[in-house]
Amino acid sequence: MGALVSIYADHYWLVELRAAFGADYHEPRQQPGYLGVGQISDDIASVTEVAQGLQDPESWPILWHDLEHVTGLLRALAWMDLPKDS
Repeated sequence: MGALVSIYADHYWLVELRAAFGADYHEPRQQPGYLGVGQISDDIASVTEVAQGLQDPESWPILWHDLEHVTGLLRALAWMDLPKDS
C-alpha cells in the first residue's frame, strides 16, 4: 500500500459526459445539459472493485463508467494540490 491522502470533501459537482462534449459546448451562454453530483467515497469503492475484478477474465470494466470514477479521484487530488487562497 502506498501513501494515504486525506481528502476533505466527499461530494463534488459533475458535468455529465454527454453534456460536457455535446454539440452546444462552444456556446458560452448555453447551460450544460446536466450538472450532477459525484462522490469520492463511491469513486474509491468503484475503482477498488474494478481493480479486484481485473483478476477475473470474465469481468471486464465498463470503460466510460469506470474512468468517470478514476477521473473523480484524480480531480480530487488536483483540488487538494491547488494553491491555498491567502
